[in-house]
Parts: sequence; structure tokens; C-alpha cells
Amino acid sequence: MRSKTMSKKKVLLMGKSGAGKTSMRSIIFANFMARDTMRLAPTSKH
Repeated sequence: MRSKTMSKKKVLLMGKSGAGKTSMRSIIFANFMARDTMRLAPTSKH
């Protein structure tokens, strides 16, 4: 019998700076259109 609770899955996006990781995240998980990702500001290091 399967558990009725949903388990959360994690996805790790790896790549060089400027490779488009934030854009991919926005398209896949936030339902952005590809053309809308051009408006995203560059991600800065902490």
C-alpha cells in the first residue's frame, strides 16, 4: 500500500555563472515564458 503523504523532491541546478540556471528555474517552476526571463536581473553572490 502506498503512503498518502506527498514527499517533496529536490532539484539541483549546477552550471557556470551566466549559464541560465535562474532562467531554467523560472520557466520550469514559476511558469514563466522563455521571453519573460530576459527581464530577470543577474543573480549576485552573497
